Amino acid sequence: MKAVVKTILNGAAKCAIELVRTGYAPADFGSRIGGAPAAPLDFEWPTYTDEDGVTRPLAFMAQISLADAAAFDWDDLLPKAGLLSFFYEIESQPWGIFPSDKGSARVFLFEDEAGLAVREAPSGCAVLPGSAVAPRPRLSLPAQEDIDPDFSVDADEYDEACMELGFDVEKEEGITKLLGWPDLIQGPMRGDCERIARGYSCGDPEDYVSTPEEESKEIAAHAEDWMLLFQMASAFDGEGFPDEAGPMFGDCGNIYYWIRRGDLERRDLDGVWLMLQCG
Repeated sequence: MKAVVKTILNGAAKCAIELVRTGYAPADFGSRIGGAPAAPLDFEWPTYTDEDGVTRPLAFMAQISLADAAAFDWDDLLPKAGLLSFFYEIESQPWGIFPSDKGSARVFLFEDEAGLAVREAPSGCAVLPGSAVAPRPRLSLPAQEDIDPDFSVDADEYDEACMELGFDVEKEEGITKLLGWPDLIQGPMRGDCERIARGYSCGDPEDYVSTPEEESKEIAAHAEDWMLLFQMASAFDGEGFPDEAGPMFGDCGNIYYWIRRGDLERRDLDGVWLMLQCG
């Protein structure tokens, strides 16, 4: 059985682009976490209005120089130039499990760097400490739940197969990356992204039970249309403890920006969906 698992995993392996903090001040148009984004002069800073009618500006989370990332985009999924910029409503931290969370996260592709300038956040907007990040390739294998949701394979055999493929099964904290498989904390998300896109919530077990059977089949059939675009981790210091200067998502969690493969091919980022998971 382990040999079968290795074959499946080997076919599912992906190259993620890990983004490692360098400790240097970020360049205006370079890859960075936090700080101030580069954006067009006519850029309209995104906001989110919650169910209580409170409107807040989204915090700038990260920008990625696609020219820097291109060398590690081995599946040729991303544009080769420009900036990919990520925003999130970090004050209330919507989990992405309700359709009403739409708009709490946004992603922008700025292809013409010549028309960009550094933009300061509006009044009242949370600003993360800025740090330059450098891309590097990272082997990415799916968690067992992502390809074996019924746990038909023994967990120890699954871990052994991963290790024989050169993958450390011990979960490493604080991985921020483009593409690849997500580092799951609370379970698979692709089906939930499809549920949300169809207007269904996924915050309670009853949400799944009450979904019409035919619709549940459609959701399952289209779950694999979704892929991870960007995972951002809570900040940890060099000793593995939470870094108070960096972002903290829930209880030491991650945020995940998901996109349909077809939308990414069309460079259509309007349907990106964010989910938060934590321990």
